Amino acid sequence: MKKAVLVFNSEPILGNLMASQIRFDGNVKRYLKALQAGISQLNLPWQVSLDQSFGDVATLLAADNQLLICAPGLEEQLVYKDTDQDKLLFLTSLEFHGNDVQRVLAMMQRIS
Repeated sequence: MKKAVLVFNSEPILGNLMASQIRFDGNVKRYLKALQAGISQLNLPWQVSLDQSFGDVATLLAADNQLLICAPGLEEQLVYKDTDQDKLLFLTSLEFHGNDVQRVLAMMQRIS
């Protein structure tokens, strides 16, 4: 079973603590539910969970996650190596808020 994580938050930036604290909106759970339904429908060997590390890419990849699915706005907030870019998928705002999981499922199929 391959593992993926939905990253929806990043470490608080000095002076920007509140934005980080309210990032978890109701759509995170809706997107995860839509993604899990798509995985089940296509019978893909993937397990997806919510990030508990505040976007610590190194920790998430060390935990043997093959894919990090990142919510919109995290492109400039996460710290990662260029060599890790193939394991990161940054969602657009339309994909995330419209629960469009097609690009994520396509990437999962390519990795499987």
